[in-house]
Amino acid sequence: MAGNGQGDVASTAWHTIFIPEAVDTIVDGAQNDGHPLVAERYSEYTSISIDPNTEWDWPWTKVYLLFGLPWLLLAWLRPRGAMALHGLMGLAAGSCYILFWVLSDYDFYHRNWNLALFPPTHLLLVWASFKGSQWRASLTRGYLVAHAAVVLLVGLLHATGVIAQAIGPMWVLAMTMTAVLWVRGAMER
Repeated sequence: MAGNGQGDVASTAWHTIFIPEAVDTIVDGAQNDGHPLVAERYSEYTSISIDPNTEWDWPWTKVYLLFGLPWLLLAWLRPRGAMALHGLMGLAAGSCYILFWVLSDYDFYHRNWNLALFPPTHLLLVWASFKGSQWRASLTRGYLVAHAAVVLLVGLLHATGVIAQAIGPMWVLAMTMTAVLWVRGAMER
């Protein structure tokens, strides 16, 4: 979440030398006088939670189920509270992205596209959630439409390969929350 696309590009054999799986591959292919260096392989321990056939084995499914769905339910039932929460999350995440970018010499933190998905300008949503309904509706309607356009553009750039960073999970959270808050705002008018 805090990194950029540099961590999502293919690595060379030299870059992967310290990754255990890469070392295994290099040693397995090594030869000594035309004979394989590794004569036999066996697994000492394999966790029961590892399924080599699973393509989407990372914590986002749990994030979606335990955090995303309740958040969307809150947005549907209590849009003002969800708007304030969404604004606080955007403010916190966006501020972290900026701090990482500005204060870190590590290039991995620079040019993070998640800043467009959860910008610190979401503070406006927190502020609007405490205002009157008519004023809140006109302000948030414009802001959410503009933010949805930015999120769609980032998604399009990612789909066409212009953005190499793995933004899919954060993109889904940003797009669904923006859409639900906009729809609920339209229904309240």
